[in-house]
Amino acid sequence: MPTGAILYVQVPDSTTWDDWNRWREAFLASFDLGLDDFEEGLRESLAQRVLAPDWSSLYYPRLGGRNLSVWEAFPKSVFLEVDAPLYTHYGPGYERGNLAEFVAHAEWFEANIPNCRVWYANDCSETALLYDAPIRAILLDYYQRVGHEPYRAKAEEKSRWDEEREGCWQLWCEEQYRVLDKVKANDGL
Repeated sequence: MPTGAILYVQVPDSTTWDDWNRWREAFLASFDLGLDDFEEGLRESLAQRVLAPDWSSLYYPRLGGRNLSVWEAFPKSVFLEVDAPLYTHYGPGYERGNLAEFVAHAEWFEANIPNCRVWYANDCSETALLYDAPIRAILLDYYQRVGHEPYRAKAEEKSRWDEEREGCWQLWCEEQYRVLDKVKANDGL
């Protein structure tokens, strides 16, 4: 079974259900998701789940010390979980998903939801990572260079991709730390 990817959209706690519904309908109208048979189920789940304050298994990766739950880190925010059947994780070491589509969806949220931040997690991890434009650019650059080839390669060929993977991870980590430092300063963490 593939590793799923999940977007979390962080918004101010003044967000209403009317806001969520308006954004969900606009999002669905903006993309041909190719899921006619699943559209009703997607309409119910996409942009519908708001994480409750007692939902404590999503963590903000604080630099140094223990990770904080998103509620400890951002007590004046609400998180919207966007977990759709079309999302499969793509990253160095797991080059499977449709990264371009996933990035387009993150960009849509940033362009259409005021004062939001987009976070990323996969269904095998409890830590959310910021998924801003510079971080997405690193992954898109990697994708343009290697596509899905490292994942498709036979066992004896996989090692030829190690340098590409390591380079992408290094850039990803450097950018993630830079951005998390900025969030830490802006949010007083």
